[in-house]
Amino acid sequence: MIGRWVPRLLLDRNFSVHLVGRDITSRHRQLKPWLDGCSYQDADLLQGEQFPGRIGELRPSHLLHLAWQMEPASVYTGAENTAWVEASLRLIRTFAGMGGKRVVVAGSCAEYDWSYEFLDEESTPRKPSSPYGIAKASLRERLSEEASDLDVTFAWPHIFSCFGPGERAGRLVPDVISALLMGKSIDCTDGTQERDYLYAADVARALVEILDGRTEGCLNVASGQIYRVRDIVELISQSIGGAGLVRYGARPRSPSEPARIVGSTRRLTEVVGFKPRYSLKEGIDRTVEFYRQHGSR
Repeated sequence: MIGRWVPRLLLDRNFSVHLVGRDITSRHRQLKPWLDGCSYQDADLLQGEQFPGRIGELRPSHLLHLAWQMEPASVYTGAENTAWVEASLRLIRTFAGMGGKRVVVAGSCAEYDWSYEFLDEESTPRKPSSPYGIAKASLRERLSEEASDLDVTFAWPHIFSCFGPGERAGRLVPDVISALLMGKSIDCTDGTQERDYLYAADVARALVEILDGRTEGCLNVASGQIYRVRDIVELISQSIGGAGLVRYGARPRSPSEPARIVGSTRRLTEVVGFKPRYSLKEGIDRTVEFYRQHGSR
């Protein structure tokens, strides 16, 4: 979801962009508007032997690593999380060995201790409770230890809740949009959970600004704003109609689900100089319009 916005932003900064991912070629027609001007290839990071030769041919200077197992049903608990740590290390070591100098890897707010409601890069403990958060934290720690030996500058953005075109089914925003566009009812929790949401295009722009800069270490990519989950659903309902189709409280909340997750954006704002371009409503409206035109593809 985030990755589709990145190529154009990099091209606008005069980067040559090469994309590596699963099944890019077979999805080219669908992704063409997002890939124009880039070269790309199919490859699976979990099959590490594919990469040394190809990266050597490209000899890239910058690496933005977004890949991970992101199926909604298993992202937090799946056994693949551990495999992604080793695959990511192989990729970054190979990149550095071929002369690469700048590495930015997508981290997650799931690395923090969620018993804290306000998550700050410099003061909030990292105490992940899920296999996903543990794997991300492990990769971050190992890269932090190796970065100087690899002779790369290294930044680790903690990404908070985001939404936008291309988000997988099984997540709040695409599921609510799809149901309401079809005139179907949808069961939700009471929606009082508070989250920090940022539109995917803004998340991508923040990552590109970090990649094309010199900031190192951890920083949050978030809005710094608190929204109830119910606020998100109501904005979708306003954009589409069908508010009566949403059944609040019909789904139970998990006892382990935190009441509030919001990120400090001090480093992102003061050090990187980033400011979001889209309000929450604008992001929702743009996402709804994408689904109107393209369905859930």
